[in-house]
Amino acid sequence: MTERQGRRFTTREASPDEVGPVLKRYVAVAPLVLPYFTAAADDPPAAFAAEADRHPVFELTMLDRP
Repeated sequence: MTERQGRRFTTREASPDEVGPVLKRYVAVAPLVLPYFTAAADDPPAAFAAEADRHPVFELTMLDRP
């Protein structure tokens, strides 16, 4: 659990199935990171999911609303 400005959050590591689309979108909006990926920008999400062990993705959930 993490706390920031009085708000409490929890994290969960995303599954490989969830990671693929997120990482594909990440390289689309931040192309400077593409050299750190084996997958090419136009590869399907499954190619990015295969790299989940090197590029972890976490879901951040607010536990309480201000």
